[in-house]
Amino acid sequence: MAPADMVKEKYITQEDYDYCAKAALAIFKLGQEEAAKRGLILVDTKYEFGRASDGKIYLIDEVRSRPNLRVLCDALQECPAADADKGSSHPTGTATGPHTR
Repeated sequence: MAPADMVKEKYITQEDYDYCAKAALAIFKLGQEEAAKRGLILVDTKYEFGRASDGKIYLIDEVRSRPNLRVLCDALQECPAADADKGSSHPTGTATGPHTR
């Protein structure tokens, strides 16, 4: 669903959407920086936000966990070996797992 439709259908206010979008982009940027330190490129992840009973919006899901993260090895560097704690490497040059912790 497009952001404008979410607002139109009153799933979220524009103000709350803008807050979540700004937070998600800031978290993603931090993830990219951490991934780059390990020779990886963060290309895709997801973040889930929710509103608590106190009215505040919180990040409510695991951040950069194995099922929520895709990274690519930097083409100019050798792909780091993956182990049980870091996900699995694939022959295509991609790696999945919580590499940015």
